[in-house]
Amino acid sequence: MTKTKHLLTNKLAGDFNQSTSKQTESGTGQEKNRLAAINQCFLKFDVNPDLNIKLLTDLCGELLAGDYAFYSRLNQNMLHSLGSWHAPPNFNHIGKPDGHICYDVIKQGSNEIFFLSHVQSSHYKQTDPNVHLLNIHTYVARAVKRADVAIGALCVIYTRDFTPSEDDKNIMGIIASAIGVEEERKQYQEELRFKSQLLDEANDIIWAHDLKGNIIYCNKAASRSHGYSYEEFKSLNLRDLDTPEFANLIEARMQELLAKGELAFESAHFRKDKTILPVEVHARVIELQGKKIVLAINRDITERKNAEEKIYYMAYYDPLTNLPNRWLIKNQLVQELARARLYQQRLAVLFLDLHRFKLTNDTLGHSVGDRLLQGVADRLRSCLRKGCFIGRMGDDEFIIVLPNISYIEDATGMAGEVIQTLQLPFNIDGHKLHVNASIGIAIYPDHGDNPEILLKNANNAMYYAKDHGGSGYQVCTSHMNDNFSRSLILENSLRQVLKRQEFILYYQPQVDLKTGQIIGMEALIRWQHPDLGMVAPDEFISLAESTGLIGPIGEWVLKTACVQNKAWQAAGLPPFLMAVNMSARQFRQRDLVHTVDEVLKETGLNPAWLTLEITESVAMQNTQNIIAALKQLKEMGVQIAMDDFGKGYSSLSHLRQLPIDKIKIDRSFTWDINTVNGANIMKAAIAMGKSLNLRVLAEGVENGEQLEFLKTHGCDEAQSYLFSRPLPAIEVIKLLDKYQVTKK
Repeated sequence: MTKTKHLLTNKLAGDFNQSTSKQTESGTGQEKNRLAAINQCFLKFDVNPDLNIKLLTDLCGELLAGDYAFYSRLNQNMLHSLGSWHAPPNFNHIGKPDGHICYDVIKQGSNEIFFLSHVQSSHYKQTDPNVHLLNIHTYVARAVKRADVAIGALCVIYTRDFTPSEDDKNIMGIIASAIGVEEERKQYQEELRFKSQLLDEANDIIWAHDLKGNIIYCNKAASRSHGYSYEEFKSLNLRDLDTPEFANLIEARMQELLAKGELAFESAHFRKDKTILPVEVHARVIELQGKKIVLAINRDITERKNAEEKIYYMAYYDPLTNLPNRWLIKNQLVQELARARLYQQRLAVLFLDLHRFKLTNDTLGHSVGDRLLQGVADRLRSCLRKGCFIGRMGDDEFIIVLPNISYIEDATGMAGEVIQTLQLPFNIDGHKLHVNASIGIAIYPDHGDNPEILLKNANNAMYYAKDHGGSGYQVCTSHMNDNFSRSLILENSLRQVLKRQEFILYYQPQVDLKTGQIIGMEALIRWQHPDLGMVAPDEFISLAESTGLIGPIGEWVLKTACVQNKAWQAAGLPPFLMAVNMSARQFRQRDLVHTVDEVLKETGLNPAWLTLEITESVAMQNTQNIIAALKQLKEMGVQIAMDDFGKGYSSLSHLRQLPIDKIKIDRSFTWDINTVNGANIMKAAIAMGKSLNLRVLAEGVENGEQLEFLKTHGCDEAQSYLFSRPLPAIEVIKLLDKYQVTKK
C-alpha cells in the first residue's frame, strides 16, 4: 500500500467495509467478490487523485458489467448534453424525477441513480446523435459530490437494455463517494500547490521546522539565499544554520515560543559558503496533523545592518585613522573598569600627545598631516598586545588602555616601546618627518576609579612629561595633580583677568656697559591673583597662548608699557627705550603691524622709543612672513631685538636677512663664562653680533667677574639682577635717581 493513501479514502473504505460486513457474511459469492474488488482498488491508490478516479471509474464499469464507464465534471458541455434528454412517458428510473429534465437528478446532487433504458428510440436519437453513434441502449448515472455539492457524474453506458439492481445502486454509490473524496483531495492538493507557489515566489525566507529544529519545509527564497538546494536545505537543523552566538539561544527561544505561541527576534545564519546572513525572524507555532510545528518567516536585513553599522561607525570611530573615537573609548573603558573591579585587577590608561603637530599642518599642509596621523595610528596598532585597545581622542592625542596589568612596569614598558616606535622617521610625499611624543600614565585603582578621573590624570601626567623635556612618559603622582589643580584655577581665572584689572607691569633696566647709564626698560607682566598671590609669567603665558588669550593680553602689555614710557617722558625724564616681548602667536596675527601702529598713535609715543623683542625660535618659523612684518615695523621706526639668542639654530646667513637692531644673549651663556668653552661661546656670540652691526645685550649677569668679561669683549648692554630686579613703575623713579638719570 502506498504511504500517501489519503486518510479520507481510508476512512471511506473502512466505513464501506463496516456497513456491508453483515451483508457480505450472508451474501452471495458474487457480492463478496465485488466488495473485495473495491478493497483491492483502494489498495492500488496513488498520490495522484486523477489516476485514482480513473481506477474507480474503470472498476465501476467492470462491476456493473457496462460497455463504457466514465466520470465527467459538471461543465457546460455536460449540462447542455444532459439538458437535451427530456424524460418520455415510459422513463425508467430509481428515485422520482418524473416530469423533470434528466440532469436535474445529477445537478441537484441526489443520492439516487438516474438511468434511461430503450435509449435507441427515435426520441433520443433526435435529441442526441451520440445515441446512434455509440449504440446506446441504457444510460446509468450517479451524482458525484464534494462537500455535499454536486460536481460531476459517474456514468455507465450499455449497448443493451439494462436495469440496475439495488446492489448495483450501492456499488455505484460507494464508488461515486470515493471519487468525491478523491476530488476533495485533488482540490486540497491544488490549493496546497497554489499556496506553496505563493510561498515560493515570496521574497521573504520561509520555512517550517519541528520542535527539535529539523527543517521540514522551505521556499525557494530560503534555499536560494542560503546557497543550498531544496533537498539539502530540508536535511538541515537550525543548529546547522544559526551562528554560534545565536545557536546557543535556540533552546531558550523554543521554550519562549511554545509559551507565547509566536515570537519575533533577530538572528544570523551561516550560508553554505560560511558567510553571514543577518535576519529578522517572526516565528509562530501551528498544529498540523496533530503535531506542533514552527512556521518561521525570515527577512534578510543585510541592508539595514549595513546602515546600522555605518551609523555606528560614524558615531564611534574616527574616519581618518579608523580608531575608536573618544565616545567609544569611554564606553570601552567603562566595561574594562567593571571587569577590573569584578576580578580585582589593575588597569592602565596611557594618554599620548604628538609634539608640534600643528607646525606640520601649517607648513606642509593638512594632507601631509592627515597621512602622518594615519601612520602614527598604524604604528600604535603594531605595538598593541592582546586585550589592549587604542583610540584617537582628537587632533594629535591618542589613548591606549592596558587591561589586567600586574605591575606599573607593564605600562611604562608599553610607553617606552611606543615612543621608540614613533621615533623612526615617517616618509610622506618626499618629506622625512620625525615625531616626538609625550605619554602620561594613570593606573586603576591608584589614580582613579572612573573613566573621567583616569583620563584627566593621564592627561595631566602627559603635560608634565611634555613640560619636562618631552619625548618621554610620566606616571601620575599626587604632587602633579596639585600643580594641575593650580593650573586649572589659573586657566579659569585668566578669562576674567583683564576685566578685573589683575595684571600689572614690572620694569627691569637695561644698562649701557660703557657709561653705566640706564638706556632702556623691559616691561615684564605679573599677575596679582586674588587667591594665589603674585603669579609669574612662566605659569600663565603658555596657558594664554593655548587658550588664544595671548592676543588681547599682549595688546594690553604693549599699550600699558607705551603709556608708562610716555608718562615718564612727560614727567621730565630723559627718553629711553621701552622693550616689550611679542609671542609667536602675536607674530602670526595678520593685524600685528596695524595694532602696534594704533597703540603708538593712541599713546603718542614716538616709535623710536619702542623695542619689540622676538625670540630666536619665533624668527625661525614662517621666515618670509616674519621678515615682512619686521620690515614694516622697522619702517615705522620701531626697533627690533632678538631675545634668547643662542638657544635656537640661527645661522649667520639667516641673521643677515632679519631687520633687527639688537641681540640678547641668553643667560645660560653668561652663567658659563667661567668655563673655557663657555667663554669662547660668549666671545663668538658677541663677535657675531658686532660683525652684523648689531648691539649686543647679555642677560643673567650675576657678579663683577662676568661683568668685566663682557666689557672687555665689547658687549654693549646688560640686563640682570646685578643692576636691579624687576620693579613696579612707582619704584622706577628711585632707581633712575640712583643711576643719575635726572630730569630735563
